[in-house]
Amino acid sequence: MFQNNGGVINSRKRKEVATSGDTTPAMTPFSLQNQRPPQSSLSAALLNRQPPPPAPSQTWSMPFLSFTSLLTDDRPLEIVEQSDQIDEIIKTHSEQLRRKLAEKWMGYYNTLLCAAEENASKKLREREQDLEKTMRMKEQLFQNIAAQSSAEAKAWQAKAQKLEEQTASLSAKLQKANMRRVCGEGGSRQGCAFPEDSESSSADPDRVELVNLACKACRHQVATVMLWPCHHLSVCKECDVVSRQCPVCLAIKTSSVEVCLP
Repeated sequence: MFQNNGGVINSRKRKEVATSGDTTPAMTPFSLQNQRPPQSSLSAALLNRQPPPPAPSQTWSMPFLSFTSLLTDDRPLEIVEQSDQIDEIIKTHSEQLRRKLAEKWMGYYNTLLCAAEENASKKLREREQDLEKTMRMKEQLFQNIAAQSSAEAKAWQAKAQKLEEQTASLSAKLQKANMRRVCGEGGSRQGCAFPEDSESSSADPDRVELVNLACKACRHQVATVMLWPCHHLSVCKECDVVSRQCPVCLAIKTSSVEVCLP
């Protein structure tokens, strides 16, 4: 391997030349350097200007110097420019990737938000429907209760009116019976307040006859309590507490009403 500036021959080449049987003398850099062109003033001046041959240590360091000398030319600037271009491309692609990822994330977020809003609105509508249904059921229940209460109130009013009418009728009958009893005890029909003959009494269905007002249970007190449902005025107030049935018809007593006699 030859160098451009020194004419150094590789040691391997020199060994091969030494082992060969050729009688031609080996050419060394020193021999080439010792050869002189034809003597002239110009060539002598040029030869005098040539630098001395480099030392062996310098010859071995020349390749490294020549390699490092490559870094001092315009190539590092080109490498720097290419590196800047690569960085710019990476930056551009990174920005594009970031923008695309942000767009995808926003799209995904908007999708989730729309789904959540739709679900919330659906549940809200269901709750509103349930509330309306509950309000309708409540209103219907109130109407049913009001109608039932009104019907019960009317029924109780009718029953109370019927009881009042029955009580008034019984009071009138008791009053007539009492007057007839008083007239019967006097022994004279002229002093009676309700004179009537036998024909009118037999023809009148509402004819009141003399009745015994004594209590049918104890036979001592006046019967002032009417038993239900037989409507018999048959016991006194004290016997009404212990009696369970009517002493006249033996009907089971369900309730009783005290009658105020005049």
